[in-house]
Amino acid sequence: MKKILSIPVIFIIFTAALLLTWRCSDDNPVTTPPPEPPYEYDSARFDWKVDTLYGQGFYYGLWAADTNEIFIPNIFTNVLVHIKNGIKTYSYYTKERPVGAIFGDELNKGYRAGAILIDSLYQPLIQKWDGNSFVDISNPLNLDRNFFYWTGFIKNSTEMWFGLTDGNLIKFDGSTFTVYPLYDSRIKSLKFFYDESNKFKLLASIHHLDIDQTEFLIYEFTGSQWVKVFNDKESPRPLRYVVLNKYVSANNRITIFELIDSLLAPKINIVPNATQFSMDGFSFDNILVPGQGVIGDCYTTLFHWNGSKWSVELCGYWVDPLTDVFMINENYYYAITHDPREITFVMRGIKKFH
Repeated sequence: MKKILSIPVIFIIFTAALLLTWRCSDDNPVTTPPPEPPYEYDSARFDWKVDTLYGQGFYYGLWAADTNEIFIPNIFTNVLVHIKNGIKTYSYYTKERPVGAIFGDELNKGYRAGAILIDSLYQPLIQKWDGNSFVDISNPLNLDRNFFYWTGFIKNSTEMWFGLTDGNLIKFDGSTFTVYPLYDSRIKSLKFFYDESNKFKLLASIHHLDIDQTEFLIYEFTGSQWVKVFNDKESPRPLRYVVLNKYVSANNRITIFELIDSLLAPKINIVPNATQFSMDGFSFDNILVPGQGVIGDCYTTLFHWNGSKWSVELCGYWVDPLTDVFMINENYYYAITHDPREITFVMRGIKKFH
């Protein structure tokens, strides 16, 4: 028959084990590593000026004619805002003649790509800035579809590209339009660009409703057709592809990747609390990123990466995933952010030179 230990015996065994544990703890103390010191951000590398616009709908880009002059359309209210030396003027458009988007070409000449309703179709209405107003560029007005587009690229007055909302691309050569099919109406054109080898390409996406996931694609122009050269539907999400000047990048909340030979290579650790993928840059050593957080007495707005360290660029303004960043050149940025109070902030940054 098994013997049952009495309560005193159990107490003695427990006490001995506890003393042994304490002694072992004294011989091998458990140490907690000290917390990592907070990241030391650089001070701002750009001088910032902020203009305020009322209402939302400034989602269709801008054209910076000079460091003191920009044009920015509002697609909700059909208004084109011209800001020069802090003075705002407004041009109003109608439902039959929507404002469209504003572009600068390779020489930074300005264009407005709007539309005009003729019969039942919206035909292209393209204008060029002459220093005082936007002047019509003649075109045949004979597209067989609506001139509704996701994005555009104007190299000069004889080479203009638009990614239509029906999934096709069109080119205007100064006199005629040519349609280039991509054979999938779900395609959303994101950005035309020249890569580091000077090949003309398009970054696009398709959102697959059945799996609720976005596929990213890159097309290359051969001179006669657009050919798909890359797609990514499998990389872990959330993820967003962007073009930093001529470099293809992708990023999640903590890492910026570079696309090298169809593979994503980790490039930069995102230290700031970035606002879900919005960024632009001249290179991987010159990137502007919106980010919300609190650093000291700063409610953060914008951060900059210079290849080795992050800087806090601007404080005190609302940013969110809809915040747009525009790299004008390596020393000149704009960011457009939309406050929930229906206020839009236009933030201009010019590099400091000491």
